[in-house]
Amino acid sequence: PFAEHASDDGWVHLGAVGSVLGKRYPDFDVRNYGFSKLTLFVKSLKQFEIDTRKNEKANGSHTYIRNRA
Repeated sequence: PFAEHASDDGWVHLGAVGSVLGKRYPDFDVRNYGFSKLTLFVKSLKQFEIDTRKNEKANGSHTYIRNRA
């Protein structure tokens, strides 16, 4: 369901994942699974590779995920 947001190499911005989840499953909330953030929830699944990339313009970082090969 996230393929339309993924790059050619399969990476998708976690913010896009959260947006799609919120639209498709309005009742979904990571807090129901004991997590305070989507990033922590996704890390717990161990199904995804996670890449945190610095964003110098925003003085922060962005998280990307893709399925493990």
